[in-house]
Amino acid sequence: DGTTWTLGASQNLILDADTTNSTTITGVLDLNVGTDTTGNIGFNLDYDLDDDIDATDTVYAGSINLENDSVDAADVFYGLRIYNTTNGIADTIDALLLLDNAEIGAAETTVTDALRITNSGGITGGIVNAINISGAGITTDISLQNGETIDNDVNGTILLTAPTTQASGILAVAGTGTSTFAGGTTWTLPAG
Repeated sequence: DGTTWTLGASQNLILDADTTNSTTITGVLDLNVGTDTTGNIGFNLDYDLDDDIDATDTVYAGSINLENDSVDAADVFYGLRIYNTTNGIADTIDALLLLDNAEIGAAETTVTDALRITNSGGITGGIVNAINISGAGITTDISLQNGETIDNDVNGTILLTAPTTQASGILAVAGTGTSTFAGGTTWTLPAG
């Protein structure tokens, strides 16, 4: 049996580790779980948007709000880290992040964007890299739904692995140089 806290409509739980700066490096909120039970969940949040008919609600099941008050350019600040620790066992983590729409049936809820990246503050260059794939040891940079891949394992080369590569609009190739097709045909891009 667990403990249930029932909160009123305007009540919340607050853990304040900011009024006095925290010096711990093990986690202000430290949850340690071990299991050998299939389906076990370390942290579970059930969040439901109830209908109030006005169609004006914007809600967030989870929100991490960051504020960088440091003026030291060498400081490194990450919003969220999912970290696979070393355990000395040759095993596999199937996914560091899983996004799953488990709705069933045409009349159920659809997901507009599985991943959305915005710059709501509107500052120029507010997000430098929307997605940054870096570091050695990444076998496939992007794996597409039917098995085709996009890779940048060799510096200066983007490899599209697919039986057919098709552009739906104008394909503009800039610069000058020599291009070779797999069949052996070589052609040179003209200057300008």
